[in-house]
Amino acid sequence: MATVPGGIIDTSTSISQVNKDVISAILTQRSLSETSLTKVAITTPTQTVTLSPTNNKVVIQSTANDTVTVAGSTGDDLVVGGIGTDMITGGAGNDSQFGGAGNDMLYGGEGDDLNYGGVGNDVVEGGVGNDLVYGESGDDVLYGDSRTTGLPGAQGDSAGGDDVLFGGQGSDRIFGGGGFDQLYGQVGNDALYGEAGNDLVYGNQGDDTVFGGQGSDTVFGGQGNDVIHGQRGNDYLYGGLGNDTFVIASNGGNDFILDFSAGDRVQIAQNINGLNITQVSDLVSRLSTDASGNVVLNLGTDSVTMTLKGGLTIDELRANPNTYFQIG
Repeated sequence: MATVPGGIIDTSTSISQVNKDVISAILTQRSLSETSLTKVAITTPTQTVTLSPTNNKVVIQSTANDTVTVAGSTGDDLVVGGIGTDMITGGAGNDSQFGGAGNDMLYGGEGDDLNYGGVGNDVVEGGVGNDLVYGESGDDVLYGDSRTTGLPGAQGDSAGGDDVLFGGQGSDRIFGGGGFDQLYGQVGNDALYGEAGNDLVYGNQGDDTVFGGQGSDTVFGGQGNDVIHGQRGNDYLYGGLGNDTFVIASNGGNDFILDFSAGDRVQIAQNINGLNITQVSDLVSRLSTDASGNVVLNLGTDSVTMTLKGGLTIDELRANPNTYFQIG
């Protein structure tokens, strides 16, 4: 390993063991040793650290009461935050940033960046490029691309990269942005937004609210009672375990619910696509089956195709529509 027992990373109290292992792997990949890391001691409660133009490898040594702003460089920087509140801006280059403990703000900037929020309620932006974003512990807000959050160098919405975002533990809000993004809520009651592009979105554990966004998305609710919005495009929707609600709005495309079972519901917008649909009974005559035996709900310019599970049949849906559908 590039880190050593008793060294600066091994003895750090601001980062998890998982982060320590990742840092060691990064050093090994770059053919570096732990001795190449620079310790930056924070001497005032509010301090700005400006990195040199070259590739930087720094570890911030702060207290819980410190607020540290780190301005990145054009190189490939490795920055490990302290136990205070860190605001780290990567700048250009393929950066690796670790918030550590505290409520941190990380902005990857340009390049394909690796961002770990760490312990605390963090705001993490991948920025321009194909980024990896980990919220870890706490109620985090994660962006695959760039948003104006007060971070130095933030540029507002950017052209999206193909990002992968993991919420970790806590109730997180995750925004994919543009590009083909992969979003994983993991543990907690999360809100996930695929946004533009053909995205892959997993709620995972907890009662999640999941939005596919624009594009043809694949959306998994996972465990828990989830609310799933396919939104625009022809989407593939999986509720998973729990009693899930699939929300269908006007101009949503031709969506597929691939595991509809007892306990699940489909919520249809009132007067969807200009149709006279004001109550659940208006949907019954619009139900039919396709050649594969799936139930198809005709919504004018759009449709919802449902693969029924657990012995559920179209006759049951027609006989008890209020159990399986709602207008809202």
